[in-house]
Amino acid sequence: MFDRELREVKDRILSLGTAPFRHVHPISITIFSLAAGLAALYFLVAGHPVSALAFWAANRILDGLDGLVARRYGKQSDAGGFIDIIADFLIYSGIPIALALQLDTPEGFLAAAVLLGSFYLNAAVWMSGSALLEKLRNRDQNRGSTSMIMPRGLIEGFETIVFFTLMMLFPGSFQLLAYLMAALTIIGAFISFVRTLNMLQK
Repeated sequence: MFDRELREVKDRILSLGTAPFRHVHPISITIFSLAAGLAALYFLVAGHPVSALAFWAANRILDGLDGLVARRYGKQSDAGGFIDIIADFLIYSGIPIALALQLDTPEGFLAAAVLLGSFYLNAAVWMSGSALLEKLRNRDQNRGSTSMIMPRGLIEGFETIVFFTLMMLFPGSFQLLAYLMAALTIIGAFISFVRTLNMLQK
């Protein structure tokens, strides 16, 4: 919900750490980010929340740095953007599963299943909407200046970080947080669906 508004602040803070990565390819940073995310999943399942939070933080920081490094040093590529999105989806889907495995209760697995279902719905709206809006923009070059149009939702990157961090800090509240996040994700997907449909019908 607040990703666009917070992007400038995030980029300003993370830009202070781009210099050491000047000669590192952004895709390499993405791979390190993915490795940190997978380590967070491992420590979640193993029941080590402090280590999981540390690697989760590293995953998010590196995920923000790869794009900044690419833009600042002229290393942007479609392949890099593609790998970055796939890595994000892998970690985002893995965290609810890891938390459910840590709790190891039927209620926890049900909550994770509902949350992942909401992610699936949201991804369908987001990906198809993005592709169709991009097709529409190609017919009207005045519609925007970004490299890729992405429909907005109630649960975006910032909100996902907040929810997942709270789940790691308070695993006993995982079910409540998972159902709340799922509900907001579904509502956001519906709003995005309606907005995108209206834009496509103009």
